Amino acid sequence: MITAKTPFQFATASYITLIERQKANSISELYACSEQASDAAIFSHTFQSLGRYHFLREGFSNDFAQWVLESLNQPELAERLAGIDVRDYTSIPDLRNDLRKIISEFVERYPRQAEQVAFEPFYFLSYVEVTRPLPWDARTLPGFRAGLERLERIARERVTAIMCAEGFFARCHRSLIADALVVEVWRVRHIASRVTASSHRRTSFLRVRGGRLLYPATTPRASSPSRRGRRRAR
Repeated sequence: MITAKTPFQFATASYITLIERQKANSISELYACSEQASDAAIFSHTFQSLGRYHFLREGFSNDFAQWVLESLNQPELAERLAGIDVRDYTSIPDLRNDLRKIISEFVERYPRQAEQVAFEPFYFLSYVEVTRPLPWDARTLPGFRAGLERLERIARERVTAIMCAEGFFARCHRSLIADALVVEVWRVRHIASRVTASSHRRTSFLRVRGGRLLYPATTPRASSPSRRGRRRAR
């Protein structure tokens, strides 16, 4: 039996909310505070809010846009702020600059509305991740199987999400976990956007023998199409 040098550690995570010093009661104050707020706060109200409102069908997944609409009733500005696609950004300063540019243009164009007092203030928040290792890890496939069975017991009690930094499931180890769960007749869906969650399809070259999941390293030469055949298929 092969034993891994580094174990696979099962873990759970939670987030502690931190209330920062900045608070906005108007759009002009939002503009000023957006310069002073930490990068963590900007990240929280854009990237992390997208995760919190993943299945939101009404309103916006951007906290700034949602507040401008709900507390100030400024749909034009809200739509412009919501139009920023965070997937286009790899830099928080760049994201901050674009947010501030949109707010600045509104303040210059509508100075009176920019001073309007909101129904509720906007508090800048950030989050600290707290990770706690679960009381099991795995150095062998049987050990990993045991951990997966514990995950299944949790899933029988409530809807369970497996999270990873990799966006595309086929490039992530969770595709292997999904294969194992589907073989066990679980329903697995991959969350791709606010409204998209596609059902998992087993890896095409997966073979199941005696309850074991096998991923052949090579494909027999006879089963591979010829170069000429591949050209025809194109």
